Amino acid sequence: MKPFYHLKEKFLSSRKAIERFPLPMIFSIISTVFFILSIQRNEGIKNNAKLGFFFLFATALYLNIKLFLEGIIFSKKDKFSFKNVRLLKASSYLLSLPAIFGMYLNIFYLNKEFRYNSLYIYIGCMAFLIISIFFISKLNYFEDFIPYVLNVNFQLVASIIYSMTIGIGLLIFFVSLNKLFDLNMDYKHLLSLELIVFIPLNLGFFLSDFPIIQKSFNDYEVSKEINILVNNIFIPLIYLYTLILYAYFFKIVFTMTLPKGIIINLVLWFSIFTTFVIFISAKTRGKIGQSFKKIQPVLSLPLILFMFYSIYLRINQYGFTINRYLVVALGFFSLLSMLYYIFVKNSSNMTIIVLFSIIVLISSIGPVSAYNISAISQNKRLKNLLTKNQMLVGGKIVANNNISDDDKKEIISIVNYLNDYFEPKDIDLLRNYDSNFERTFGFNENIEAYDNSYEVAKISDDEAIDTTGYDSFIAKEFYNGEIIYDDNNIKIYGENNSIIITKKTKGSEVSKEIYLNDIAKKYLALKKDNSIINQNDLAYKGSIDGLNYKIIFKELSFTKEDNKIEILNVSFYFLMERVN
Repeated sequence: MKPFYHLKEKFLSSRKAIERFPLPMIFSIISTVFFILSIQRNEGIKNNAKLGFFFLFATALYLNIKLFLEGIIFSKKDKFSFKNVRLLKASSYLLSLPAIFGMYLNIFYLNKEFRYNSLYIYIGCMAFLIISIFFISKLNYFEDFIPYVLNVNFQLVASIIYSMTIGIGLLIFFVSLNKLFDLNMDYKHLLSLELIVFIPLNLGFFLSDFPIIQKSFNDYEVSKEINILVNNIFIPLIYLYTLILYAYFFKIVFTMTLPKGIIINLVLWFSIFTTFVIFISAKTRGKIGQSFKKIQPVLSLPLILFMFYSIYLRINQYGFTINRYLVVALGFFSLLSMLYYIFVKNSSNMTIIVLFSIIVLISSIGPVSAYNISAISQNKRLKNLLTKNQMLVGGKIVANNNISDDDKKEIISIVNYLNDYFEPKDIDLLRNYDSNFERTFGFNENIEAYDNSYEVAKISDDEAIDTTGYDSFIAKEFYNGEIIYDDNNIKIYGENNSIIITKKTKGSEVSKEIYLNDIAKKYLALKKDNSIINQNDLAYKGSIDGLNYKIIFKELSFTKEDNKIEILNVSFYFLMERVN
């Protein structure tokens, strides 16, 4: 019963969050209402969902403002009159309006679908505000900053555990009712309840015991469990891992080979983890943590520089991508943190978290954000490749099939990356791209060959799909051994590289098998003739017991070896008409 007692106490104490943080709590409730409306109406990322994201941002922003005001008013309490306090509050909320308006424009107008740069800006700003919660009230008094952060972390973990407990309980309750009583309740109702738990309720749990600025943590000592975890487990593991990385480093030096790409992630996440263990070790008891804080930053520096060398090789060869930019940004954070630990002694370590938040913000907004730098880099790569192969005349792409396979693959890779991650307006050379790759570049993008045996065939989708004569239209994917469609006595399933259509009539069953190997062979023959493959070239028409159907293939992937074809995946449109 003890866990339920704690949960009950947490529910009751969440009222304190509403009293202390009224605006953030109100905005979190409004945000949840809009998210629920979006789910109940099956809208996707439309206006209700966008309003949900907007008010979620407002929740984080006004939580930061409230914490900032608490901190500054407490630290200057002897200098502030009641009038000054009111003026400070009014100024703070007034200055927040440009941020609110800017985020509104970002969510609703920068990209109508709330994708690409718009989404990156939102995620980055939310991450910045969440990180800021850990330090913003301590900007003017940071002597007890480390225990303060540990206490906030404890509240965060506790609130997540409470919310997950309730969330899992709701899931079990919902599934049990559906299964035992055949209620067939829509799972979107469960999702709506879970949103209530994980947004306003979770926030209430988190803020109910959020440390007040007046509380001193100068005499704070970490628990025995954390002390053992840091000194006896984390620190020895970090030393051991450092030894392994140094062994690999010396191997690279002596064998004069290039480092493997995986070393970047291994060093990066290790150095970030080390940064925060050093942060915590400042408050642990015993000599292990203190010596670790002095030794490990020095040991980490060569490894971080080695990581920068590895990422430089990849950026030099393939340019910046959003992921590579973030690796550089986090690596820069790790490097500055280690230098800070080496040269700044007996500090509160607030600089580490402030630095982290600034790097997150810079990576998300402005001319040097991950999105903008990556777009510039990949546009430049594409331009250089096209110029090298005489495919760029007067700023326009000229088709050319007489280039090396390596350059073809690189152009395909860049174009696919730009189309997947960037808006058309941010892709300089593809703004007037007519979506037909072969017509634009002079060679077929359908073969993204990892080796000679693997084929990905994408059929041209320039034409609208003609549904004349058919009354049903479905888009499906094929996997061997899976049912694709099963409704109204008609079943479509994949088996042995074939699509099988069956229809039940008066106790009997008739079937038709479409051999996908034949479709793949036809595709290879058309490709060999260097012709553009349109929808109708591979379309398959047929009828089965009063059912007329047509299959229009959208994409096929398969392997071919020694004239043997193995179908991996097929995307297609299935049109049908019931004659009787």
